[in-house]
Amino acid sequence: MTPKLRKYARLVTLLWICLLGAGCNATKFVPEGSFLLKNEPKIKQPQANKIDGELLASGVQSKPNRRWVLPKTPLHIHNFGVRIDRIFYPKREDLTEQDTVKGFRKFTHWLQFGFGEPPALVDSAQIQEDLENLRNICFANGHFYPDLSVAIDTPKQKWRKPKASLIYTVTPNTGYQIDQVDLIFGDSTGETNFARAVYDLNKSLLKPGKLYSHADFAAERNRVAQNFRNRGYFRFSPSDIIFEVDTSGLDSFDMALLDLDHPRKPINIQIEISKTPIRYMVREIRVRIKEPPQQGTPPRILRLRPQELTIPIRDSLNLKFKRMDSTLQETFLVDSSQLSRLNYNFLAQRIHLRENRSYSLSWTQLTFRRLQELTMLKYSLIRYPIVGEALMDVDIELQMAPQYQIQLGTETFTRDITSLAANLPSIGANITVRNRNTFKKSELLEVGVSGNIGWTTTESESGRVNDLYYQLGGKAELNIQRFLGINVIKWAIPKSIKRDFSRFSPTTILSLNADLERQQDFSQFAPGANMSYRWNHIPFKDLAVSRLTLISLDYIQPDVSSGSDLDTLVTQLPPPLDQDFSNRLSSKFTYSYTRQNYMKTRARPTYWYRITLENGGFLPYLIEQLNFAIGRDDDLNDNQFLLFDNEVFYGQYFRGSLEGKIYYPITKTTEAVFRGYIGAGSSYNKTPIITKDGRFFGGGISGMRGWPSKTLGPGRVGRLSDLGLDDSSRLTTLFGPGGEYKLELNAEYRFNLISWFEMALFLDMGNVWFSKKADEFFGDGKASLRKENLVLGVDAGLGFRFDFSFLIVRLDFGQQLFAPDLEQKWVFNNPEVERLASRRQFNLGIGYPF
Repeated sequence: MTPKLRKYARLVTLLWICLLGAGCNATKFVPEGSFLLKNEPKIKQPQANKIDGELLASGVQSKPNRRWVLPKTPLHIHNFGVRIDRIFYPKREDLTEQDTVKGFRKFTHWLQFGFGEPPALVDSAQIQEDLENLRNICFANGHFYPDLSVAIDTPKQKWRKPKASLIYTVTPNTGYQIDQVDLIFGDSTGETNFARAVYDLNKSLLKPGKLYSHADFAAERNRVAQNFRNRGYFRFSPSDIIFEVDTSGLDSFDMALLDLDHPRKPINIQIEISKTPIRYMVREIRVRIKEPPQQGTPPRILRLRPQELTIPIRDSLNLKFKRMDSTLQETFLVDSSQLSRLNYNFLAQRIHLRENRSYSLSWTQLTFRRLQELTMLKYSLIRYPIVGEALMDVDIELQMAPQYQIQLGTETFTRDITSLAANLPSIGANITVRNRNTFKKSELLEVGVSGNIGWTTTESESGRVNDLYYQLGGKAELNIQRFLGINVIKWAIPKSIKRDFSRFSPTTILSLNADLERQQDFSQFAPGANMSYRWNHIPFKDLAVSRLTLISLDYIQPDVSSGSDLDTLVTQLPPPLDQDFSNRLSSKFTYSYTRQNYMKTRARPTYWYRITLENGGFLPYLIEQLNFAIGRDDDLNDNQFLLFDNEVFYGQYFRGSLEGKIYYPITKTTEAVFRGYIGAGSSYNKTPIITKDGRFFGGGISGMRGWPSKTLGPGRVGRLSDLGLDDSSRLTTLFGPGGEYKLELNAEYRFNLISWFEMALFLDMGNVWFSKKADEFFGDGKASLRKENLVLGVDAGLGFRFDFSFLIVRLDFGQQLFAPDLEQKWVFNNPEVERLASRRQFNLGIGYPF
């Protein structure tokens, strides 16, 4: 750059700094006589917080300007936009949010009202609305005549700072307590006594002695409406319930009887249902099955009902008896050309309503849910035509989806084999063929192949890509909408569950997979099989889900190039760790319980947690016993056996883990996210340490983001040289010992800058350890769970997230702050750290880390 250009660049930079500085005065453009709202309004309750503070705060709509990392950042951006507009358009009036402008002024308008935010002023009209909201909240919670006041605190102004704070004082005064509850029907019929029993006043949420609350009235309406609609009262509505609150006896009530410390005034509540509702019976259930749209003449619709189908008719339709059980009540309307596509008994089991019985909302909801779960259906509709004074039909329309589907796409994968310079996911493509109704019971069969390629780099000065990693894989998975083999153990299932097990949405998952991974000096082939059961714990919701993996079996066959640097490294490994690069059989029996109320929106705090228990190695242990019995194994203490004339290693262990996440919204565009993970495992029965497939690992794009995948720990171990091994190989990322214990804590503060761009500040803490019995393999005891090794790695960083609606691309920059492998743990100004960049990690990922 020439000296002249450099001079102009400095002038322009100085000008922009001055303009930015002009926007840093929050009250610069506050109108004369107005006050900027300084902070969130405060709410005081002199009488020991009779009403929940958060509930009262929700009624106050006077809000200060938002913050983005720094206080009132959008306001400063607004002021910056005003300053630019006045410089370029000094003779024009200031812009308002409703103005429509063109050219450069459109940019300044966006700065002021799009990206920025105008000053949040103290508004007398808004204050009156806040007081009315507070009054309504008090009234809704049984305090009919509260004392409300507001104070506007305007501290002594220095220079020109017209700021003010709002302080609301709420004195709820005496509350009103329910003294008596009566239920009245406006007429008397033969159904009235039954309807009164359905209401069940004994279980009413409005009980004598409780404080008056609007929330109780709303909940009582919903409870009663649910009760009535579950017992056949199809047309009953919450609006049919009328509540009358009687306070007429208050003047004559002896106030001396009240507890002076907790005064309450009594009220009487009368619940009135003007007319006894009609209870409906289900006359007929009809199921109409519509095929996907087809060209040509539509096929003839057949009406099938088991008891109406004679043997000649069955034979003419080629309809097997097992497809239409004679006990079924539903009438099926089906295309004659598609009779063989469905198992009608299977469909009928998902219809929980019954003919000649009362209508039930719960059974209707369950029927709809169970039908929606079927992958062979595009949608389902249920209608309820009224056919008499107390009779109704149920019409169920099922739209079939195309049976076959081919999906082509691109994918991203995060592999354990990563680089020392960056955690980069590999990218690739996949093709999947789906059959939505494989065996005529809505089984979903997916057969697919995929391939992807990634890059690995080293800590070399050039930092260039010097090794490619690729993976090829295939997978076949079958999802069955029931539990296979459950009839064998039905005798052990409690009757309450056995009677209607289907409401828990049972699913059996069977899968076969094979993966081939390859990079320089190393390759690995891993075929496997899996069988799992999955079910929900709470009908109609997915709040709690269990998954039981009866068998997860993988045969892992690694191959290290003879004479390579990696081969030299492997020959130096202690005996238990060298099995990580030997043929091994991984077998797991796993149970996990997941519970969550997670929502994608930031409307309210949500949570997610999972408990996992795992047992590994039981099946290989049985295989070794069999090999010993037939004379193919002469040592039961070496954790290996012969399989296809190859030595195969395995390990036996137990382990458990608990992972939890909390999503706490701060504003509509910001939230704090916290995650914790704790896990512990132990080997048993001749296994010295847990095998690689059962260990915990630290580092990576979704955990400790300041470390490459699998490179944190164990304990104070940080490099291979800490274990007495050669640390010169550029393939050392393949060697990640992990640990038998793990603790990890993560926190993120996420905030939107614009609708599709989000930033995050994060802090990660964690480490992994081995048990003390592993000291004999790790030399000086740096890796074991000892007091001196209870050191957590700490990193912090900045993240950028790009939301493209169909996926989220994430860039995270993590900087190590506290490294367990250093003698002087703090990374900055540490003579042990030659280059600070070596303790920094770039992470590219898809989706949120947690």
